[in-house]
Amino acid sequence: MKMQITTSLLAPICIVVLSGMLLSLFFISTARAQNDPLYNQYQFNQLVINPAYAGVHDRMTATLITRLQLLGIEGAPLSNNASIHTSWGRTNMGVGLMGLNDRLGINENTEVNGIYSYRLDFGNTQLQFGLQVGAINFRYDYNKLTLEYLDDPNLQTGNDQFTKPNFGSCLFYSGKSFFIGVSIPRMLNVKINDGLINSVRYRRHIYVSGGVVWPLSELIKIKPSALLKVVDSKPLSYDLNLHVLFAETLWVGVTYRDQNSMGLNTQLEVSDRVRVGYCFEYPFEPLNTGNLGTHELMVSIDFTPFRKQLATRRYF
Repeated sequence: MKMQITTSLLAPICIVVLSGMLLSLFFISTARAQNDPLYNQYQFNQLVINPAYAGVHDRMTATLITRLQLLGIEGAPLSNNASIHTSWGRTNMGVGLMGLNDRLGINENTEVNGIYSYRLDFGNTQLQFGLQVGAINFRYDYNKLTLEYLDDPNLQTGNDQFTKPNFGSCLFYSGKSFFIGVSIPRMLNVKINDGLINSVRYRRHIYVSGGVVWPLSELIKIKPSALLKVVDSKPLSYDLNLHVLFAETLWVGVTYRDQNSMGLNTQLEVSDRVRVGYCFEYPFEPLNTGNLGTHELMVSIDFTPFRKQLATRRYF
């Protein structure tokens, strides 16, 4: 095996530094705050949780994910994520851009991130590290509230939006039929003073993901996978997934999440370049308020603008 490294020792040094940062953050204890937007189709687009995924398949990929939780409930969470990423020419680099909008009640967050990745090749496997830099805007529309007292001083601060920078780091190790990832997409805690008190609106999340593809026959493959999410001072969150691929065309799968909900997933591979996915989730203890479940839709298109790139079959 021959390791392909370009002009300097920057990449391995960065990998060591990032690994240390990721491990050290497991031991940091802090208070509660807001969670990242929750998706299910990350199983076919790891960029949502791991920026090191950028360019991993040597192609350009554009993806749109929209997710409506608890359909039928006023003010229910609505999340939209748009991303594009690509390997960069004949180099070992990848770049990407991701934007998201997340709405919950009176709160709306908009975020934009630039993404960079670097790959080390080890024969049939590869290790990528990634960096993500961006900003997030938090907005609050108090007009959506029905107030008993219109002169509540807690809602008269005038500070109904603010923007904060952020950055993340991550690792992604993969082969043709497996992957393992560790990431902190947003490493900085978001702290603000709303005119009355100092508060933390966001705490860092740590994601650990992995999966493998096994052929059962010429027409059937299975893909078990899992995701662990660690948030400061909160219980460990996890997803357990099992997908079956029929005739290299149709994925059908199930997700078991935190002993709280079950999801049914499907993805149609229209071609080697175009994929359409849908997920339906429902909690084990449904709310008595007209909850019609959670629905998520994904559309993904691959391009090959660089000579080195190929739109070959991929499984994650």
